[in-house]
Amino acid sequence: TFLLEFGMLSRLTGDPTFEHAARRALKALFDARSYLDLVGNHIDITRSEWIYKEAGIGGNVDSFYEYLLKAGLFFEDYELVRQFKVLYTSVVKHLQHEFWYIWSNMFTGMPSLPSVSTLDAFWPSLQILTGDISSAGKSLSNFYSLVSHYGFTPELFSLLTGQVSPGSEIYPLRPEFVESLVYMYQATGDQMWRNMGKQILDTIELSTKTRCGYATVSNVVTHQLEDKMESFFLSETTKYLYLLFSDKHWLFDKGVSGNMSVVEQPDGSYRVCAPNSFGYTFTTEAHPFAAGVLGCCYPKQEVEEKLLDKMYAQHIADRAPNIYLDPLFETLFALYDTSRGTVFLPALPPTTIPPNSCSNLYRFLIKTVKSHVHCLPWEGPVKKTLSVQHECKTRPWYSRYEVYGAEFVKIQGKKAFRVLNNNK
Repeated sequence: TFLLEFGMLSRLTGDPTFEHAARRALKALFDARSYLDLVGNHIDITRSEWIYKEAGIGGNVDSFYEYLLKAGLFFEDYELVRQFKVLYTSVVKHLQHEFWYIWSNMFTGMPSLPSVSTLDAFWPSLQILTGDISSAGKSLSNFYSLVSHYGFTPELFSLLTGQVSPGSEIYPLRPEFVESLVYMYQATGDQMWRNMGKQILDTIELSTKTRCGYATVSNVVTHQLEDKMESFFLSETTKYLYLLFSDKHWLFDKGVSGNMSVVEQPDGSYRVCAPNSFGYTFTTEAHPFAAGVLGCCYPKQEVEEKLLDKMYAQHIADRAPNIYLDPLFETLFALYDTSRGTVFLPALPPTTIPPNSCSNLYRFLIKTVKSHVHCLPWEGPVKKTLSVQHECKTRPWYSRYEVYGAEFVKIQGKKAFRVLNNNK
């Protein structure tokens, strides 16, 4: 479940490969759900068969639920939100017991492990995002009962015995409970949730602080410490504690502020770039992603297609018997035209051996044409003597703008291009 990270990477680079891969993974998991609309805990990705068929909301499956909802909201993809609601409804129906969520068989719904994990404490944050604040409050109150009793949330707590599960007494300074408190306080403004956070903050300071940092609690009953501090304590737990007690932090701004640019799309819609606006979404590792930057980078594929069409039209206009055109240039445009469903015969046979194709224009044309056709003529099943090795030096990320020649000057005047280059 990398959709937030890979999706953001695709939006900022203009390369859709990353987002498509992450979406395929999410869809494959959703499609593998049982007829009860539950998913298991481990799946064999080569056979699409569930290895661990226990359904829950804790470790190994938590971020799947998290990214279905968060990515749906962040990218305004309502199909992802719909998928989350399907699973959420089933989780509440089959796994919820007095607002604890236990492990059950994904095919029968029968309870298999009546225990709750400290990782489950992230769930109320998702409930708040869906608007189910009442259920979120009851789940948080359940976890607070553990904090009140032990000072921390144990890794696993048995609902049958009312005791910490044997071998699960550890508390490695996890952030999930505090994370949900941040969401709840922002949703309600009720000081009670801050008071809960104050208690766990005091316990961490009192029981885990050492000369060199804050130590993992190896036993929540005895408060015995372990000589280790997990990285997520600094990157997540302390961050959420800070935000819980921060008034009017810029991360919680909901309005529009700072510079904003609007670019019209070919379909008549508008792409808005407002880096300091529209709020933030936290990844599962507590990195805040700004929704306002999703429209700040020019879609690479769209720009290339438009400019190639423009270059192609100019090429046709200039083409005359008394004008010499490079054979490779002619062949590539012929292939591009064929891939678009029209007929245009090149002046030379398509098996012409290409010259050195390291120029910007050739590189751009080859890459674009290959996205439409299976292979270029000189890469197909032809004689070995016709093959050519292209040893082009790697160029920086902005080189894709250099291939446009005269078009490069025109692009510089567009808002989207200025935003992409930090308004320089």
